[in-house]
Amino acid sequence: MYDATTSFAYDPDRPASVFIGPSLSKADARDILDANFYPPARMGDIYRLLGAGVELIVLIDGVFHQHLAVWQRELLEALEMGVTIVGASSMGALRAAELYPHGMIGHGQIFEWYREGVIDGDDEVALLHIDESLDYRGMSVPLVDIRYQLQRAVAAGIVEAALADEVIGVLKSVYFGDRTWQLVYETLRAQDQTATAEALADFTGPKPASLKAEDALSALKFAKAWLQRESPSAPPRALANSRTETHLFPFTQVRRGLYSEDSGTIVCVEDILRRLRPRSRHVFRMVSTARRRFYLRDWAKRRKVTCPPAMEDDFQARWLETMIEGSLDNWLRNNGLRAAEFSQEMRQRALETWILEQGPARFDLPAGPLSPSSDLSKVPRAGTLRRRLHGIREVDQPACEGTFDVHLRSLPFLLAWAEDSGINRQAAHEDPGYQRTLSKWQSRSSALANEVPEDLLADGALYEWLLHRGPSYFGYVHWGEDGAVANELRFAGELPSLVRELVQGD
Repeated sequence: MYDATTSFAYDPDRPASVFIGPSLSKADARDILDANFYPPARMGDIYRLLGAGVELIVLIDGVFHQHLAVWQRELLEALEMGVTIVGASSMGALRAAELYPHGMIGHGQIFEWYREGVIDGDDEVALLHIDESLDYRGMSVPLVDIRYQLQRAVAAGIVEAALADEVIGVLKSVYFGDRTWQLVYETLRAQDQTATAEALADFTGPKPASLKAEDALSALKFAKAWLQRESPSAPPRALANSRTETHLFPFTQVRRGLYSEDSGTIVCVEDILRRLRPRSRHVFRMVSTARRRFYLRDWAKRRKVTCPPAMEDDFQARWLETMIEGSLDNWLRNNGLRAAEFSQEMRQRALETWILEQGPARFDLPAGPLSPSSDLSKVPRAGTLRRRLHGIREVDQPACEGTFDVHLRSLPFLLAWAEDSGINRQAAHEDPGYQRTLSKWQSRSSALANEVPEDLLADGALYEWLLHRGPSYFGYVHWGEDGAVANELRFAGELPSLVRELVQGD
């Protein structure tokens, strides 16, 4: 059976998801908001939720040191996908102070302190605590809670402002796990302020109120009102995306999750691919398809080729009719996609279809000896060469309606992409991989060595070599192959069945 510790339980009827831990008990949180509740967020958790149809994320607690912290990039991606994110109290306040210009909603006093520069550093909200089994019981006191009570004491005339600042300075220099109210009182006594220490203890009481808890409660009430559309609208999101793709971008694609109706959990794409990897032949086919799509799309992008809008609409309508049973929302949730991502992929596939239907002549490209329109009847046993192309093991559904060979239709465009990239036969000859590929083509046609045009063999070998090497070899390090393979599985209708195998342990 699938290990549920690597997945999230998820109820699609609850559009809000909350990450909470030591700042507020889950029982108190549930009294306010009906939501999916999760432990403190760590890196990758937001990516998992993106494909499940979540509308609102309330980020309160997150891990700081024991695991990698929730990443700003995943929060930005969620915002760009239309998810509303509220941050408060702890890690949520810290991330909101960093990302509020991009549309993340900060809430509460701690957020304001971070935003205004009153405090900085994650140690202000950090504390030592026990695990979830004991409701994250705190073993130290967050510095923001001490600041809060000292401010109240100053306002009440119990502690002098300068003295409060001195106490904060001492505690700031101490490891966050050692910060306690007992240390506050000892610090005051060390400065001959025993009476002040006793007065402060009486003022705060045996269980001093927590600002983190107050901010968390307030944020949950805000989230409830937002779901009922009683709160003011979120601030406008940034119109332009100034983010740049880094070497970590491929990693993010496979951290995406999708909803499994069989288990009621969100399953991570990378877990599915890990299970699929032993089926090397099937994976290789999907990789070949994904790489071919990349080259074709990149060629179109460079040439500024666009698809007629009517073609896009027709393609999507036909695809929906053929591939989806039930609602599109359910399909998106079960395949880990947002509506905007689906629409973008549909536009790209419609463009591919239209380009291949038009053929190379439409774009002033040479058809080449391996074009479907070429007269191969004059080439002895040309079927051998066709079978060599089929031998690349493409399983992609035809990009256009009909029974033509998708490889033959794609070949002129991929060769044009290579030429535009400065990758010609001469350059390819320097790569031992290309030489081996060409040798295979030549050996397959050894009986016809004097009859098959050398250009035909070279074009076919170059095409296969491009698929074999993949975009990353040519410097496209931000292209994530695993993510692209997952996308092929989605749109081939295979991903839900693979999820079912995973959660059922078949």
